[in-house]
Amino acid sequence: MRIEILLSTYNGEKYLRELLDSLVEQDYDDYHITIRDDGSSDSTPEIIKEYEDKYRELITWLDTGDNLGYPDCFWYLLEHAQKADMYAFCDQDDVWKKDKLKSCSLKCKDRYKEEPILYVHDYEVSDGDLNIYDKHRLSDEGFKKDYPYTTVFYVMTQGFTMIINDKLRRRILSDKLKGRDIAHDRWTFWCGLFAGDIIYDDNLLAIYRRHEASVTETGKGVPFLIKDWWTNDVVGDRLANWCRVARYFAKCYHEDMDKTVLRRWMLISGGGKGLFRYFLRLFLPMKLKPSVAGEIVLRMCFLLNKK
Repeated sequence: MRIEILLSTYNGEKYLRELLDSLVEQDYDDYHITIRDDGSSDSTPEIIKEYEDKYRELITWLDTGDNLGYPDCFWYLLEHAQKADMYAFCDQDDVWKKDKLKSCSLKCKDRYKEEPILYVHDYEVSDGDLNIYDKHRLSDEGFKKDYPYTTVFYVMTQGFTMIINDKLRRRILSDKLKGRDIAHDRWTFWCGLFAGDIIYDDNLLAIYRRHEASVTETGKGVPFLIKDWWTNDVVGDRLANWCRVARYFAKCYHEDMDKTVLRRWMLISGGGKGLFRYFLRLFLPMKLKPSVAGEIVLRMCFLLNKK
């Protein structure tokens, strides 16, 4: 089973060497790394060139020189990477355990040719110096097709934990996602949930580094999260954009979704008009966010008819 690692970089000089060292030291034989830099102004391109020269058979740098921005940088990689059986998303500041690809191959070896699959694994969370302070563990319960609703506004796992087979890759590419501002982790998870199957690995196979420049909210504390939710979801348009993406997903994958799930998915994401649907969404007897604070902020957005 050949695995292609898709690494997108942008001004990542501080932690990039540690990440690349963890990639080239994988305890697995049949894999390749494709890197695309998104127009870095620091020494990131020089570091990539150094590793490409050192590991010529293992690393290919797609030196396009332009800035696509997130998430189009990942959609470009998914489209232009070398042919493989499985494709692994990779962030520039994390560290992979050496047995990550081997663990994936063992879990997927009997199924990767048969159906679209998404492989996801558990991980550790660290500060910028790789001091571990938490473990992120998933549950098979969250992957059942009958219980997808919390995924509308909550990504259960990060993109760097996701490895997809070629069948799911081709299905995702057919959605023509470049230029639509659709996050690769959210869309990929939904595709695995509805258009394929999710293979869950409870091994801790990477270190998710949360540092001063981190874009995501994980590990920054409840006060930060509440401020972030208020600023971006209640006052701003982030939740409305998520609703837009969820409705577009339903348009693309309605044939893969159970009719009941589809109707509720559209209700949660603000599809349709009318006072009845407004109140039905506002008082929907279902928890949609993992935390109480998150749920309260979400219902405030529903109250304001964010969609």
